[in-house]
Amino acid sequence: MTSTETVHIVSTAPKQARATVRGFTLMADKPQEKGGNNEGPMPSELFLAALGTCMSMTFRRIAEARRVPLEHLELVAEMDFSDKGDTTAIRLTARVRSTAAEKDVRKAFDMASDHCTVAQLVRDPSIEKRLELLS
Repeated sequence: MTSTETVHIVSTAPKQARATVRGFTLMADKPQEKGGNNEGPMPSELFLAALGTCMSMTFRRIAEARRVPLEHLELVAEMDFSDKGDTTAIRLTARVRSTAAEKDVRKAFDMASDHCTVAQLVRDPSIEKRLELLS
């Protein structure tokens, strides 16, 4: 069975947009020093939040299924940019406290990377683009 998730985005200013999903509203904006109003995270920060939260939720789910206890789990997501603004690296660092063997924790983390839907998009960015002109 297939499913579709939909987010509706409205451009509200040159460096600002509002996204609505399932009744939640998210504001994306640039900081003032980058010409925005600083009324929300930048899109790249929202992407890192999506990647990090997807990985943490998937990691915990897989660890529980494999009976790998995670007493503490936090992820730090980072993105590096070139001087031209191109993405040069994305890093996810998982900080974990567990009584399980390191190899078991590492296996669950590696599996999470394979199963996290946002991480899959980074590896295989097949995005269908369509333009609809309104009258």
